[in-house]
Amino acid sequence: MRRFRRADKDAEQAAAHLRAAAQHFTLALEYDRLFAPTFRDLRRGLDAIYDELKGLNAVEFTAFMQGAATTAGAYGLQRPTHLEQFIEAELDIMDAAEPGDR
Repeated sequence: MRRFRRADKDAEQAAAHLRAAAQHFTLALEYDRLFAPTFRDLRRGLDAIYDELKGLNAVEFTAFMQGAATTAGAYGLQRPTHLEQFIEAELDIMDAAEPGDR
């Protein structure tokens, strides 16, 4: 997300940074899920992700969710992923994702 915030607001570059951030968040949360369903540092991480995502507009959020969906497919992750579950529960904006991505 740091690269996204620092990037010139070129739409394709911004989308690429958001997709990469989604990949990292998706994989990190799935790894954490193997450790324990919840723990203090995981909650801190989810709070940080929430703070980042709540500032995205619809186009940016869609790019982020595309990155998460692509990552889930590429790594054969169980759907919905931990990130998707968190977004649906906390942000209540999963409808912005492609309907077939859940």
